[in-house]
Amino acid sequence: FFFSSRRRHTRCLSDWSSDVCSSDLPNGSGKSTLLMALCGLARLEHGTIALDGAVFDDGSRTFIPPAKRPVGVVFQGNLLFEQMNVMENLTFGLRARGLSRRDAAAKVAPLVETLSLGSLLQRRPRDLSGGQAQRVAIARALVTEPHVLLLDEPMSALDAATRAALRVEFRDLLAGFAGY
Repeated sequence: FFFSSRRRHTRCLSDWSSDVCSSDLPNGSGKSTLLMALCGLARLEHGTIALDGAVFDDGSRTFIPPAKRPVGVVFQGNLLFEQMNVMENLTFGLRARGLSRRDAAAKVAPLVETLSLGSLLQRRPRDLSGGQAQRVAIARALVTEPHVLLLDEPMSALDAATRAALRVEFRDLLAGFAGY
């Protein structure tokens, strides 16, 4: 597919179709850009993004915005909203889909407990450790119950001990993930 912006036109991947994006593609092959397109943060110039028969982007007339896609994503940098506290970050996707504050908070509660985030709910992202921020980012991606969860090296910026601990925690958490 092709990704375009005002400043550049980049051929990211060609003749690519897969059920799973392999992490062993070489650096610079377009993995991160592909994830951006899949979640709706980048538009295609050519090609099609579809899931279960629903077209999200066809490079011309059809483009479904990120908030309306059943896709969760966690990038290398957690990309939490700095102006929001942890609870506001966790409920952002649900609120964007029309849930009330109360309903969104109730839906977030099980993940808050599972990931031990209760004491962090009023903190801003700048006041979190790297591991805490990544737990918030993963919870924010999962709480909308996405059909697809995209992970773009979400733990690569963490120290080895934190990375190892979070891998175990996320493996257990994602074992119950019903999506792709």
